[in-house]
Amino acid sequence: MVAETTPGDLNKSLFLSGGSEASEAAIKIARTYFLELGKPSKYKVIARRMSYHGNTLGALSMSGYMNRRRKYTPLLLDVIHVAQSNCYHCPFGKDPETCYLDCAADFETAILHLGLENVMAIIVEPIGGAGLGAVVPQDGYMKRLREICDKYEVLMIADEVMTGMGRTGKTWAVNHWDIVSDIITMAKGLSGGYAPIVAVTVKNHIYEAFQKGEGNFTHGHTYGNHPVCMAAGIAVLNYIRKNNLI
Repeated sequence: MVAETTPGDLNKSLFLSGGSEASEAAIKIARTYFLELGKPSKYKVIARRMSYHGNTLGALSMSGYMNRRRKYTPLLLDVIHVAQSNCYHCPFGKDPETCYLDCAADFETAILHLGLENVMAIIVEPIGGAGLGAVVPQDGYMKRLREICDKYEVLMIADEVMTGMGRTGKTWAVNHWDIVSDIITMAKGLSGGYAPIVAVTVKNHIYEAFQKGEGNFTHGHTYGNHPVCMAAGIAVLNYIRKNNLI
């Protein structure tokens, strides 16, 4: 049912219990994927300043929201953070009419600085949530990120824990820009808040790399795939479809 809603060939899902778990699983999937491809040097993640991807240490490492990070900085992973796409307060002092998407180019600069052989993924909220307050990126920004990821063989993780399942007027926020991420995380809208359920959904080629390799993904949580939560998710998806809510 999730695969019927997701763009492109994002068809294979892992079900867990919370948004932080989804972010953690997404980077572990990315790491495992490149190990299966025989590229063990790829492990670096690039995120954005003022982003929020969860409260566990791995998820908080990717989050650029300093108020959440500050006390735990010594415990966090070394994740590079680049500029947000925020035309209200452009970090480059530009305005949208004369901007050349410097905020997107900041990702490319970071990839080249870290070494393209070392970077495995970028993670972005398509629309900035808790850290920014519903800031929509400039037109062309998300497509440029997709191009950069394709150019350097970097996985694109779309954190749609907050924006997914119709909360921006389309089923997924990435649909506004007609792009398909390699991994998409979803949570809040999947159960309407009535049950703890999230999904981490990946493109077919990632799943197939696991199949052809060791044949498994060493990861899991006690209440992942919980039958009651799955039932709640099915009920929500059926209700959304039946009532044409999006």
